[in-house]
Amino acid sequence: MTWIVMAALAIIAAYFTFLQARSAAKPRIVIDILDQLVFDPGQEARVKISLHNRPYFYAKPAATNVGAYVNVDAAVQPLRLLFGAALSNVHDQVKIGKNNSRCLSASGIVLLPHQSESIEWHAKMPTTSGRYQFWIDVVTAEGSNATHATTLRVR
Repeated sequence: MTWIVMAALAIIAAYFTFLQARSAAKPRIVIDILDQLVFDPGQEARVKISLHNRPYFYAKPAATNVGAYVNVDAAVQPLRLLFGAALSNVHDQVKIGKNNSRCLSASGIVLLPHQSESIEWHAKMPTTSGRYQFWIDVVTAEGSNATHATTLRVR
């Protein structure tokens, strides 16, 4: 008889643990770069970036007020960042970012579970060949964040 009570208590404890994990889940944002990152010197380049809200098997949290910050080495000249429905929102105010980088940002993005958002970054590549740091930081109102770092190759 006591083993039945213990089994029932274990099942109830597991259920409450599951509910707690489900309610505390933060969105999981995955960043994908959809274009090749090899450019000619002086070329005006376009890079397509995808932000995807990949839910967990136990929870499907939405990501609200998502901010995406696209940073690049100071030698590269960012021109504009397009985002939103049909890439209708344009942000072209370049700011100084971390490590003396140049930064463009997109904000106010909402990602429901399994939903994606496309961002298009335009920049003018430097006239000298080399590898230049390029990274994307994403933060949400729910407190989750993601970073994707790579290099742009100018040949």
